Amino acid sequence: NNTLYDQYPINLVTETLFFTDSIFPTEKIFKPMMHGQIFLLAGAPGFLRKLRELGFRTFGDYINEYYDEIDDPIERGIELVRTLKCIVELSENEFLSLLENCKEVIQHNRQLLTNKEFMDGLISTQVVGAIESHWD
Repeated sequence: NNTLYDQYPINLVTETLFFTDSIFPTEKIFKPMMHGQIFLLAGAPGFLRKLRELGFRTFGDYINEYYDEIDDPIERGIELVRTLKCIVELSENEFLSLLENCKEVIQHNRQLLTNKEFMDGLISTQVVGAIESHWD
């Protein structure tokens, strides 16, 4: 349902794997990127770092992404809620400023997602990596 993506500027993405160390980006994270949303991510520790390694940008310059580095899933979830609470408590002007500041990150991610060569390479690398890790 694209309407929900278009109505709300922020998305709390819940990836499938939260209680493990496995990181495998799925459509769940790519949808808010494509729809121009700021995203917070409930996923395995280091998921945001992995996205940055792949070439995507995250919003650490504008929101606290410390939660991503916490190994314990309960503590990571608590810190993620703290980050979300800080955003919810912004004044209207502060929130509009956040949205404005994040435009460059959003545009960068959209450009990557619409770059066929980049995405073909990304998908190939991720699938091969998943297969190889399964055989180890």
